[in-house]
Amino acid sequence: MSQKQDDPTSKEQESHPWDSSFADDRDDQGNLSRTKMRRQNHSNTMVTVILIAIIVVIAAASLVLRVSTAKCRESASKYRKGGG
Repeated sequence: MSQKQDDPTSKEQESHPWDSSFADDRDDQGNLSRTKMRRQNHSNTMVTVILIAIIVVIAAASLVLRVSTAKCRESASKYRKGGG
């Protein structure tokens, strides 16, 4: 009789995949766990956002530098001509 009682619990454990744990973040079929996939997606998104932010900062800095250099040259040429 004790064997009959063990069988339903083992079937119950097999029918609940959320109760199983993954030692290497993969299940029996070799698929990555959902938690691991979310972490990877979050990490990829974070890296992408940081790289885009760096590119925008470099572009803005070069634009500001170019504009300020042009204004300095313009004011220096007016000063040399006696207009300033």
